[in-house]
Amino acid sequence: MLQTTNDWQYQLAEGFNNLSAICDYLDIPFSSDTLLNTPSFPIRVPREFVDRMNKGDINDPLLKQILPTTEELTSPQGFTNDPVGDLKAMTESGVIHKYHGRVLLITTGGCAINCRYCFRRNFPYNDFQLSPKKHFNAIHYIESNQDISEVILSGGDPLLLNDQKLLELIKKIENIDHIKRIRIHSRIPIVLPSWITKELC
Repeated sequence: MLQTTNDWQYQLAEGFNNLSAICDYLDIPFSSDTLLNTPSFPIRVPREFVDRMNKGDINDPLLKQILPTTEELTSPQGFTNDPVGDLKAMTESGVIHKYHGRVLLITTGGCAINCRYCFRRNFPYNDFQLSPKKHFNAIHYIESNQDISEVILSGGDPLLLNDQKLLELIKKIENIDHIKRIRIHSRIPIVLPSWITKELC
């Protein structure tokens, strides 16, 4: 059943952002020997997603995606904060141009869920989010590069933009003649399906 915008906002606000709270809710024993409080990248997960987890099972595969463990304290040889080379490929504020014909647009730093495997957990979002000026420059960059045929909206999670901002951004991109595809990188349909409202569709 489709829900209203207020429903998903409530779900997001009522999600878990505390390690002991989620352990209590799922009947998982808390142990500081194996679990880790990480203020710089805390637990953030909607209740809708947590309710799909098996209570009492610390090896539940959905739980493992969001549960911080002490393994995060290890730094293997070759570790880097930018494992996929985003910063080296940043050609304009908010635009990552790694591959011929394709660019990725950083739309927001916000996510509905903090995945422990996130490869952008150390990304300097405050420097690259789309202010009106950066938004203009990003669109101009895409317009000026005729070999670009695909734009990927990413972040963070672009579906956390309000419907109007998302629509305005998509319209500006689709009005560029050489753009053939717009893709959206998002986990919202999986972790917060109540966001998929009639208005959004």
